[in-house]
Formats: sequence, C-alpha cells, structure tokens
Amino acid sequence: MKRISVLSNSKIIILLCTILSCNQAEFKNPCDIKSDNYEKAFVYKSTVGDKTSYCGLNFFNTFNSASNNSAPTNFSYSSSSAIYANGVIISLSPTITGSGLTFAINPSLPSGVLFDTSTGVISGSYTSHAGSTAIYAISATNTAGTVNYTLTLTLFGKAPLKTGVVLCYIGTSSSTTACSGTAQDGDYQAGSTASFTGSTLVGASDYITTDNNTGLIWKSCNEGKSGALCATGSNSSISNATASSNCSALNSGAGYGNRTDWRLPTAEELGTILIYTGTNPATFTTYFPVASGSGNWSSTVDGSNTLNAIYVSFTDGTYGSTTKTNNNDVRCAAGTNYRAAVLVDNNDSTITDINTGLVWQKCSQGLSGTNCSTGTASTFDWSNSVTNCNSLSLNSRKWRLPSVNELRTLLSFSITASPAIDSTYFPATISGTYWSSTTRTGTATDAWIVNFPAGGNNVTTTAGAPNQKTTANYSRCVATGP
Repeated sequence: MKRISVLSNSKIIILLCTILSCNQAEFKNPCDIKSDNYEKAFVYKSTVGDKTSYCGLNFFNTFNSASNNSAPTNFSYSSSSAIYANGVIISLSPTITGSGLTFAINPSLPSGVLFDTSTGVISGSYTSHAGSTAIYAISATNTAGTVNYTLTLTLFGKAPLKTGVVLCYIGTSSSTTACSGTAQDGDYQAGSTASFTGSTLVGASDYITTDNNTGLIWKSCNEGKSGALCATGSNSSISNATASSNCSALNSGAGYGNRTDWRLPTAEELGTILIYTGTNPATFTTYFPVASGSGNWSSTVDGSNTLNAIYVSFTDGTYGSTTKTNNNDVRCAAGTNYRAAVLVDNNDSTITDINTGLVWQKCSQGLSGTNCSTGTASTFDWSNSVTNCNSLSLNSRKWRLPSVNELRTLLSFSITASPAIDSTYFPATISGTYWSSTTRTGTATDAWIVNFPAGGNNVTTTAGAPNQKTTANYSRCVATGP
C-alpha cells in the first residue's frame, strides 16, 4: 500500500480530489488495500469531512489524531502502592498527559479486578479467599511514544470466620450485659459470615458441601456414614494413616462427587467449619448432618513431636495433639489448600497479614521496640486484656483483643522451636497462653485462649486455670485493615 498524508491546505486537497475524480459513488472495491480506490476514497472522505467508519476503521479521526499526538507524559496513579480490603469496590484512575492512548498491564490482574485498556482505569472487586499482592507494570502508548508506571497492588483475602458468639459479659463474671462498647467478641462479631452450599447430591449417591468463603469442598458426611442426612452407617474411628488412605480412596474411578482431589484436611482447614456457640457438635449441622462431636483427624503433623498429629474436637472446638496410632473420626476435603499467613512488616510496630486483612500488634502487650526487646511482657485477667487492647493508641487504628479464630491464624503447628509463631515478624513472643476475646459459651466464666508452645499443639478451654477469666494470661491486639 502507498502511504499518503492528509494535507492541511483544503484547496490542494480539493484540487487533488478533482484530478482523482473523487466521486464516492464511483468507487469500486474501496476496501481493497491494493486498489487505488482505497486511497481515493480516503482522500474524498477527508475532503468532505466525512468522519464515519470506513472499511471498519475511522481513518479520518485516526490519521488526523495521530498527526496531532504528542508523546504521553506525567503518567501516575494516586499512589504507587494501593491496598484494598476484600469485597471493597476498587477505583484507580490514572493521571496522564496525552491523547489517543492505549493502556496495557502486566501481569494480568486477579479474578474480579478489571483493567480498561482505553482509559487505564482499574476497577472491580476482589473477593477471593487468599490475598494477592503483586507489582504491575502499566504502559500508556500512542503513535508518538510510550510511558510506563509501576504500581504495587495489595488485595486482602477474606477475614477468618465469625465465631458465632453474640453475648457479652460483665467483667469476669457470667452475668450478661449489652454488647455495645464492651469490645468483646460479641460486640464486634468480627470476621466473615458463614456461607455454605449443600448438602448437594452429585451422581447417584455422593453428597458434598461447598464452603463459599474458602472454596473448600467437603464430604457432607463423616467417613463411615452416607445418605442425604448421613443417617446410614456409623463413624469410622481410625488411625491417622488409615484416615489419610480412606480420603485418598475417594479419588478412585471418576472420584467421589466427580472429584479426584480428596485428601485429609489440615488442622487450619478443619478450623474453618467450627462454630463457638456452645453447640455439640461445634459445626454447621445444616450442611454437615449428624456431624461427629468427637475428635477429627487432620493431616497436620505436630512440629514438636512428629509421632503425633493434630486433631480437632468437634465437641466444642478445641485442638489437641495425639499419637498417630490413636483413633479419631474423619471428614475428607477437596479443593485448593487453605492459605498460610502472608505477613508484611509495616515498620511501625504493626504486622499485616495479607491473607486475612488483619493488622497485628507486633509485640506482646508490655513489650516494644524494633525487636520487642524493651519492657516486660505483661499478663492480665481477661477483662483487663479486653480493655487494654480497646484503649491501645498505636498508629491511629481501632484496636481490639482478637477472637479465637483470628488469634489462631498466628499459630504454626509445624514450627519445632518455641514458641509456635513466626518469630521473624513477632519477636519475643512468650511460649505460653494468649487471651482471645471469645467467651466460652455455656461456661461464661471461661474464655478461649491460644497456646503458643513448641509445636503449638493446644487450644483448650478445660474448666479451671489458666482459662478462667480471672487468670492472668498474655495478649496481643489486632485491628481490621487496611
């Protein structure tokens, strides 16, 4: 194709058009780029100011705007680092000088987040369970040049599940009070609301339950039971190795529920279907009919004793460690593994977990400094621990004592050294028990604690010390990000 340019002098264009006999009605095959009529038609449309689409392109605007484009400059977004909570509407618009621009981004944005290649606007809403953080290279291009910008975009995962506790109490007593202003778990009720689908029949006889928050797929019945209401058979109380084999056996042939990724769940995954309302079993029986109220095996090995594995008691929601040869009940899971903590030191005495959207006090209460080496870790009874966190003044955030589900996200069962927490981000953590804001329903003078010994193998609420609210335990405060 011969190249032509639009002449600025209209008289010359008219003369040229006269020479070329520009009569649009006489053009034949004007969209054949090898034909002279292709250029004649363009000249004609330019002369008469016809800006309608021609051969699928608006050549008049394209060529004229291209001739007026200057290289894009001053490209930026409001910040080079943007953070969004899970489910929040995202709105990021660029500031740039230039026209006729086309935008591109690399790598691709995660599901739910959109990028407009004509404006550079980033929009949508991130609702996935695990968090996402990445550095994105964004370019703006026109015929005169390209300009680049680097944006760090952090998208929080979903918060841990709400505990289900809705009552609040006066001090360390069992007397209830109005929740507003108490800063207890029943006041904030922080976390994600439970969302399950099931029990769903797949094929002739397979029943599954989907957790819409985590994306995990569960066998609706404990191993050994079957049917829509799990009324047939009895729970299989078996060793840890047999439990793992039984879950894997669900993958034979077409797989249970047409899935071939069944496995024994981790301890963290079992915790996502616990509820702390005092019911036995301590789970969502609408979606898990006739659930076992006994210990359920996890695939998590106790880091402090590799002969042991972690079990979760669905009697009330406690965690424990026992030898793998002992017998426990089993519930199998499928789908993407539950997320581990993704921690970021904010260099302001706080730590952010991108996967939960929670911001943590770096040091235990009573300690301070870069390595939490100043002061002495303090112990308080439950009521004072709640009050201390609620009154904490740190970086203008609203602090509170975490729920048991939130506090447990810091526990690492695989760590062999004491305490069972990531000491890089939480230095000088005490190997001992930390208060949560969650009252033990049914025994209101007790509150849930999380123990951080070597291996992190206990979260118990056995009546008596150190779990009575009058007992002195350690504490670490939390805030909801960003």
